[in-house]
Order: sequence, then structure tokens, then C-alpha cells
Amino acid sequence: MKVLVIAGTKGITASVVSALLGRGHSVRLLARRAAHDAQAWASGVEPFEADIAEPDAISGCAEGCEVALYLDGDDGDSNDAQDGDGLNQSLKALVDEADRAGVRRFVHATAHEGGIDNASAGSIAEVETIVKAFSGESVVCEGFDVYGPQEGKIALLLKMVRTLPAVPVRAGAKRAYRPLWVEDFAQAIAAAAERGGISGRSLTFAGSELVTEEELLDYLAKITDRSPAKLPVPELVASLGARLGELLHVGGLNGGTNGTKNGAPKEASGAASNGAEEDGAATSNARGNDLVDVLGVQPTPLAEGLRKLADALPEILPSQGVGALKHKRFWTHIHNCQCSAADLFRCFQERFGEVMPIEVGVEPGTPLSIVPGVTLTLAMPFRGHLQVRVDEVTESSITIVTVEGHALAGAVRFAIEDGGGFVRAEVEVCDRAATRVDQLLMRAFGDFVQNANWREVLKRIAALGGGTMKGGVRYEAEELDDEDAKRLEDRLEELVMRRRREHGDIEAVRATETA
Repeated sequence: MKVLVIAGTKGITASVVSALLGRGHSVRLLARRAAHDAQAWASGVEPFEADIAEPDAISGCAEGCEVALYLDGDDGDSNDAQDGDGLNQSLKALVDEADRAGVRRFVHATAHEGGIDNASAGSIAEVETIVKAFSGESVVCEGFDVYGPQEGKIALLLKMVRTLPAVPVRAGAKRAYRPLWVEDFAQAIAAAAERGGISGRSLTFAGSELVTEEELLDYLAKITDRSPAKLPVPELVASLGARLGELLHVGGLNGGTNGTKNGAPKEASGAASNGAEEDGAATSNARGNDLVDVLGVQPTPLAEGLRKLADALPEILPSQGVGALKHKRFWTHIHNCQCSAADLFRCFQERFGEVMPIEVGVEPGTPLSIVPGVTLTLAMPFRGHLQVRVDEVTESSITIVTVEGHALAGAVRFAIEDGGGFVRAEVEVCDRAATRVDQLLMRAFGDFVQNANWREVLKRIAALGGGTMKGGVRYEAEELDDEDAKRLEDRLEELVMRRRREHGDIEAVRATETA
């Protein structure tokens, strides 16, 4: 069947569209940049560009669709946030348009970062009233403690554990959670879109495992093999710690949103604490867990979900960084190489962890070799663990892109080619600082360290091939003007999109956009 998906937050939208496609459905995606967003899938997604705040723009959006699926949350492209009343008016207009087009079922879905104790009963009731006025079948779905690469505070905690020497935890917080992996939430929404016999119901979803903040931190410490100190601090100080994390690019999900369309209150931003204190009991399951009971979706075990999260944070491209975009090239000519350029390139792929001057594969089970689509974890002095992703491998080149939490927003391309009588090895770097703080650090000493690192890589490649460098390592650098920077940013964005299409990894379909 064809499903109209009205885009919400970036991670949720990507997961739900992927779930629907995986179940054999086709999707019409309604979003402000729908044509751009639809490129993340090889087929099956038809774009419909519109702003739901403009009633005339949505005319015809539901024609030919059996189901309309409204994902609550800002799609990230609006410069003007609507208030609760405005969003409810938009929801009414969409319900009316679905009615006019003869849509059979209307599903409204909200993913909350926190537990049900923080949800606004009043705003939920308003949504239910609007949706249940639909003349056909209607279902309202809510997921609580939803987490994923672009959803929930657990991703923030992961980046803090990876990069900070201490994680601020609100003193006295006792609240427990039932974390729900974003893909499980997406499967539940897709099942609700298919399922008959549940019209008029309001369904609630949560994970199956009860966990405290302390236990979450312990899980993440085990996954990352890092154990930063837990720093109990008052709520105000914890909030300042979270803000510091945002400045260091370990907090705040790029392009994400902490609120919902229906006007429900945002989560408190106090470091490792997401909600109100409870006496050791989770209230997320207080209204039952329809994930399993009604829709038969088995939740991913928490340990497995956190391991997936550890490798699924989205790339951070130059368009998301700050300051001038720098383009650097380092190259050398290797003479008397004991193998062909092609063999040296394959050896470099296999022994990447040995060639890099910094430690690679620092987290348990993370790779040391170059394979298309893999996420590599590196140990960076003074910044803890950082990640890059292999987004392209050709016959003679490799392109890796920085991942959220890295100090830089950019990409590195390694190339090893036959130069005719010698082997040419090159490292090409295009990046800018991820944050203002990182920009200051790079100015102080980062460029020097980075340049020394890439020179050393080329020396090790030459040694790997048993050859000698003639003329040493050559180097050139430039700051790109706006036009050249835009061309490079577009090229890298398309590279990331293509990798996701080819490898079926569309966890962060729209993470490559600027906010």
C-alpha cells in the first residue's frame, strides 16, 4: 500500500520510512525538502514538498494513499517554530485533507525522549480529539524513553562518556527508564499503519528493561571501554555541564529537536538526567506496553540497542562546522616499491590500524581495517574516543568522514596510485572545526598536530611498500571560498547519501543537512 508520511524529527522519519519500505509498502514523503530527503532511499519514496503550516500547500498530498502517518516533531527545516495552537491547526488541516482524499487510516505518532511522567496530558488529549475526528480509522501512538542516533539523551550520554573525563550527574536523581530503541518504535508505527481492528485506540510503547541513570552510564562505559568519573552535582551545575558538552560537540544532536509538535514540554537538559525523580520505579509502563501486547513487536535488548547506537551516530559534514573550510593535500612519490600500487593499496586497507599514528579500534569489537560502511573508533589525545566512517572505497582511494562528537567536521581521502616508475601516495583533507571551542583549539596547536599526523601516515605507507620517498612529503593548503566550499559540501553529502543507499544504513537520513 502507499503511505503518506508527514515528516517529523529526522531520525524518527528515517527509521519509519525504512520500516515501511522493508515491509513492502511505498511512501509519499511530505516535508519541506522532500526531494532532497527522498534521495536517501534507492526507490519507493515519492517526494511531496510542502510546509504543513501552509494549508494551501498540502492540497493533494494524500491522493492515492491508503494510510496517512503523522510523525510528531519538527522536520528541521523551519526557521519559525509553530506554537501548540498553530501545530494543532496544521494537524486538523492534514486530517481534513486525508478525509477529502479518501484515506482509509490516519495514524498519529509521537516519540518522547522521557517517560510518560513528563508527557503533557492536556496536549495529548487535544491531539486525540483532533485525530479521532477523522471519518475513517484512526490510531494515536506514543513511545516513551525513545533513543537512537538522533533521538533522546542517551546519544548525548554516549558522546559524553566517549570524550569527557567526567560526566555530570544530577545529585539525588532516582528516576528509572525503560529505553526504547528507535527502530523498534518505527516497526511499531509501521505495524499500526497496517493493522486493522485498533481504530480509536491510543497506544503506548516502551522498552522492556528497567534501568537507572547509573546503570546506563555503566553500560556505555563497558561498550566504549572508558570509565569517566561520575560527578554528582546540583541540577543547575549539571545543566551547565550539558551546555559545556554542547560547546564541545558532545551534546545536542545535530539538527535534532528536543520537543514535539503538539506542545508537550521539553525534557530538562541536566546532563545525565532526563526527567523528574521517582522512587526507583519507572512510570513509562504505567499505561501498559502495547508494543508487545497489541502489535507483537519484540523490543531490542538494551545492551544490543546501545551497541547499535555506538556505531550509528551520523556523519558531521563540513556544512555543519564553523569557520573557514580548509583544503589540504599531502603527497609523496615512493620509488623502488617492492609491490604494485594496487597491492600496496590493499595492504594499506588491511593494516590501516597499524599505519595510523593514533590508536585505532580502541573500543571492544571495533574494526582495525578499512571496509566500506564501517565505523572506526580512534583515541585522540585530550579528546577521548572519536569516530570516523568509511563512506567510499574505490580501486585506489578511500574516503572517511567524521562522525558526530569529532572535533572536526569533514572528510579525509587516501589515494595510492601508479605514477609511472613510482607509486604516488596522497592524503587529502577537507574540514573545518566542529564547534567554536574546537576552532580555538585548532588555532592553538591543532593544525600542527594534524599536519604532523598526515606526514607520518605517508612515511608509514612508504615503509609498508618497502620503498623510499624522493623529495619527502609535499604539502599545499588553501581556504576555500564560498563557491568552492559549497561544491565540496554537496559532493560529500552525495557521497554519504550514496553510502547509505548502497549499505541500507539510513539511520540518519537527514543528518547531512545544515540546521
